[in-house]
Amino acid sequence: MKVEIKSHMIIDDFLITPEFYIPDNKIEFSVGFSFNIGPKDTDASEIFNVRTSNKCLQKNIVYSDGDILFRKGCIELEYYDYNKIVNAIKKYIDNIDYDTWNEVETELTKVFLGEFENYQQALE
Repeated sequence: MKVEIKSHMIIDDFLITPEFYIPDNKIEFSVGFSFNIGPKDTDASEIFNVRTSNKCLQKNIVYSDGDILFRKGCIELEYYDYNKIVNAIKKYIDNIDYDTWNEVETELTKVFLGEFENYQQALE
């Protein structure tokens, strides 16, 4: 199952189109993104969030693309560059190919905070 980004937005300001968002400081920044990701050729998707920053607190690197480091819940890069961020995320997602959505979701939640991550069904 191949997946794709269906849509995305800046968490910090829902009214700004992500392509035009510029943080006050491009060197010292922390910008949250929300991505709707789902199987290709369907309308289905789930929400996956990630923060981009010049300094992530998480230690373990899950994936890297040049100087961009993917950590659980945070993508670290030297300075804010929207195109660089989105292209690196697309590259990461393009490499995902599993048989089931559960396997895809497990891979995505290595980097992103998933919509249903840590979900526990209510006891009756």
